[in-house]
Amino acid sequence: MGAEILSLRDRWTIGRRVQGQVEVLYRPTEKGALFHAERTPNAILEGPRGTGKSMILRNDAHIHAMSCPGLSYLIVRRTIPELKKSHLQFIEREMAWFGGRFNKQANIAYYPNGSLGFFGHCREEKDVLIYLSSQFARLYIDEITTFPGDMVLKLASTVRVSKESGWQAAMRGGTNPLGESADWVKRWFIDKTVDPEESDEYRPDDYTAVRMRAEDNPHMDWAQYRRRLANLPEYVRKAWLDGEWIIEGVFFSDFK
Repeated sequence: MGAEILSLRDRWTIGRRVQGQVEVLYRPTEKGALFHAERTPNAILEGPRGTGKSMILRNDAHIHAMSCPGLSYLIVRRTIPELKKSHLQFIEREMAWFGGRFNKQANIAYYPNGSLGFFGHCREEKDVLIYLSSQFARLYIDEITTFPGDMVLKLASTVRVSKESGWQAAMRGGTNPLGESADWVKRWFIDKTVDPEESDEYRPDDYTAVRMRAEDNPHMDWAQYRRRLANLPEYVRKAWLDGEWIIEGVFFSDFK
């Protein structure tokens, strides 16, 4: 039988019935459920590494694709290797579970109800042009602080829906606090201190962030992970383990 969104522990669990039994593909954490329920046009998940942000983003895309026949979304990472490690290694199996398929050459997910999921990268300014003529109901920018702010805004211009669809056009992102545009992301989504000279159309209520903490992923062995990062600079440990935003003057280029 086809997959459906079931009300098991909460309304955001993805499952299907097989011979009278419920088979679950994804059951969100409490913070994951809050993120899925978010109605703000632009929202991010922010916090330490290892809290499952990429998985939550991808399953948010699945939820909307399966709930809204004909919907299209785009998930982007900065580079293809990052995309392969965070999403592409899982998507083929997940699409088979839904009764759909994944085209590995084009990186397009085909859902049984006609929805489409596009997976891509945006390393250089010229890569943005690939998407500007497209239209997506939902955009997911994974590790959003690794994208320059102007690139985020250009990608966001592809997010639009028709009045007849009844859908909400949305941009979603996930990130830890380290990245070349960390200051930009923090000002737009968390502090909401965007200067009118930077954007006279900025509306604070259109931007929000769901804060994640280490305890939001109880399956992670945080003691081992802390030992693994023990020799890194203190500000890196605070960012990757505690989700503290980077101090002024620390740049992502240190970690490329």
